Amino acid sequence: MRLPSRSYKTREGRAGWPLRRFRGIDVFHTPARELLKQLEGMGLTVLDETLYAFVPRLSMGFTRVAGHDVPLDTDGEPLYFQAVLTGPHDYYDYKLA
Repeated sequence: MRLPSRSYKTREGRAGWPLRRFRGIDVFHTPARELLKQLEGMGLTVLDETLYAFVPRLSMGFTRVAGHDVPLDTDGEPLYFQAVLTGPHDYYDYKLA
């Protein structure tokens, strides 16, 4: 699966990183907890491990780990996901065992 990209304007109106969407959801600018709720609302299995989250069978892995200053959520962790790994369809299925 490949996420489409295009340039966009940030909330402040400046040019920003390429926009990454999954089924219409802005993956890097939707708060992490909200993104996971939306994925669950699509009927997907979401395994949430605070800093990391996984969607088996879809094979998406998310991380909130950041090596720089970023906005924080109420749990003290980064508000947004910082990276997404996509892999073969069964990449994270071992986590379901």
